[in-house]
Amino acid sequence: MNNVSNINETSNSVKSMPLIAHSGAPVITTDMLADVYGTEVINIQVNHYRNKNRFIEGKHFYKLTGSILNEFKNWLTKCKLVYKGSEIISKHAKSIILWTERGAARHAKMLDTDNAWDVFEALEDFYFAKKEDAQQKISIRQSTAKELTPLRQTAERLIATGVGNIYPDIWKYVHKEFGVEHINELLPEQIPQAISYLDALEGEYIPKQESLPAPKFNKHKTIHTLEGSVIHIRAMKEYWNNGLKDSLKQLGYQHTGSMTEHMIDIIFHLDWVIHEIKGDSLERLPA
Repeated sequence: MNNVSNINETSNSVKSMPLIAHSGAPVITTDMLADVYGTEVINIQVNHYRNKNRFIEGKHFYKLTGSILNEFKNWLTKCKLVYKGSEIISKHAKSIILWTERGAARHAKMLDTDNAWDVFEALEDFYFAKKEDAQQKISIRQSTAKELTPLRQTAERLIATGVGNIYPDIWKYVHKEFGVEHINELLPEQIPQAISYLDALEGEYIPKQESLPAPKFNKHKTIHTLEGSVIHIRAMKEYWNNGLKDSLKQLGYQHTGSMTEHMIDIIFHLDWVIHEIKGDSLERLPA
């Protein structure tokens, strides 16, 4: 009975959380994540620092600084969003980390407590599932993944043709040229300028090359096959959440958290490929 009561209390606590959106998806601050997981902020920060190679910006978290952070603070103030009666972000903060669904899952795995996984399941069901609501939130004028694709392709071409050997960290030159810490901070209208800047670097050292034709494949058959895979994985996840995970826990199996994260990862990657092939907006993908 106590377990049921705790689960209901956790669900109600998550349901009452204010929805914070970034790049068209629900996100959560470090302070909020630590609070709902029942741990200290320092534990979240230390786990992030010690496992930097396992957290990818834009996939597991977003780091806001400078003008993007200021605009985000103004948005929170305009929407009058608070958490448990206090401001969500300090007015004096110089930077802020916003965790995506996948980042929250990774922290639950690192904490590896029953409470953390119970809370994550509540977040998954009642917070991160609010993707349509997040789309309707006022968003910061930050470039989306789809808008940045041509810039990334230009950089990859330069690296492949040899400019990367001359400029081993080519993005640092873009950051310096446009006064940003990450290319996500570029405004949409700055992307063509950044592409021209990289093209100029290429022109200095390597002659232009003709683009190779794109390979042909059966688009509809590929999408159909991938969507079938997603259906099967979601069915497996349903069985997992409806008893299989708890049964394995009772038998002493210690990797249920990893299994949950692997299923989330598989679904994310399959969804990403399907949306990419269809040409859908990448900012609508699950975080």
